[in-house]
Amino acid sequence: EADPTADVDGFDAAYKLAIFIGMITGKAPSISEMQISGIRSVTPEAIIEAKSRGLRLKLIGSWTPGQVPAVGVQEVPLSNPLAGIMGTTNAVQFLGHASGPITLSGPGAGGSQTASGICGDLIQILKGV
Repeated sequence: EADPTADVDGFDAAYKLAIFIGMITGKAPSISEMQISGIRSVTPEAIIEAKSRGLRLKLIGSWTPGQVPAVGVQEVPLSNPLAGIMGTTNAVQFLGHASGPITLSGPGAGGSQTASGICGDLIQILKGV
């Protein structure tokens, strides 16, 4: 992106999290209702230190019903599928009581992905959804 500020400061993840919560509950939280921090303060030393402990630092949006949605840097074990998500790939991980974690991932940016998202939005608008 020409201006990566929204990504670096955690707002892109916060917008996606708000949309996701809105899809689940019928009411998306406003950005002002969320705790948001980005990756600006992450140092190369912190990345190396996490790696030495078998962890990867990831910018993660998280939410549990009844709690404040949050976006921030979290340490993720390398065994967690979220640790392998790189580049423009997006992922969501659900934690089920019986199933444990379920992770879904896919392309999150690019020409065809953006076009697909816009077409889906237009279809929903035309359907009146």
